[in-house]
Amino acid sequence: MNDYKLTESDIEFIINAIDTSKEALMTVYTKDWLETKIDEIKNKLELQLKELENLDKI
Repeated sequence: MNDYKLTESDIEFIINAIDTSKEALMTVYTKDWLETKIDEIKNKLELQLKELENLDKI
């Protein structure tokens, strides 16, 4: 695997960090904007994680 790509553990760490920091970010951004942005990022990360998991099975 190339060094520039995220690993499964990198993605899981990022997803957990997003969940953890959500409350702090809500003091800066509007709730609707933040929830939309977080959902978009998490969806992309979760799709990439599934792709990595499928590559590991090959």
